[in-house]
This record gives sequence, C-alpha cells and structure tokens, in this order.
Amino acid sequence: MPLRPDNITDRFNKLSAAAGVRVLGPHQVRHMLAWSRQRATQAIRRTERCR
Repeated sequence: MPLRPDNITDRFNKLSAAAGVRVLGPHQVRHMLAWSRQRATQAIRRTERCR
C-alpha cells in the first residue's frame, strides 16, 4: 500500500474501530492531544503556585 494520506487515515480508522474506541481522524487526535497537554500544563502550574 503506497504511503498516501488517505491510506494512512483509512488504516488509522480501522485500527481505532478494532480497538473499540471512537473513530477519530489523525487531525482530530492531534487536536485532542494538544488540548490534553495544555490542560495538564495548566494543572501543573496551578499546583506549583499552591506551594
């Protein structure tokens, strides 16, 4: 299978479905991870301010 964006997305979606998780495209996962990282960083900063 050639390395093309649509092939990567199709494979990613098949793996997500096989794992039993909601099917999200790679771009959506990118945003989800960025959001999660931002939230974690904010929590760390709040904790540091409490010391």
